[in-house]
Amino acid sequence: MAMTEETLVKLDLVDKLHSLPDTALLTTELAAAFLSSSVTSLERMRVKGSGPTYSQGCTHGARGTNQKCLYKKSDLLAWNDANKVTSSRMAAVRKGQT
Repeated sequence: MAMTEETLVKLDLVDKLHSLPDTALLTTELAAAFLSSSVTSLERMRVKGSGPTYSQGCTHGARGTNQKCLYKKSDLLAWNDANKVTSSRMAAVRKGQT
């Protein structure tokens, strides 16, 4: 089965992101691509406090919810490693489904 142009572009982006130093800061869009996730999923995890740590450079009293969030590559890798599971059952227990 041939890969689509879109898939090849995504794979190239992920490859480039993995080649960055662990200290690199990634936007939400790039962090989502790095984790093979969606921006919406990362945003939901931020609201719940269940996702990777991030930095938000806002000042005291700043208004609005669309302040820029940056993810450190090493934090994404650490979060991914901390959330490894070995079975569907283990994943369900972690999510509180059993």
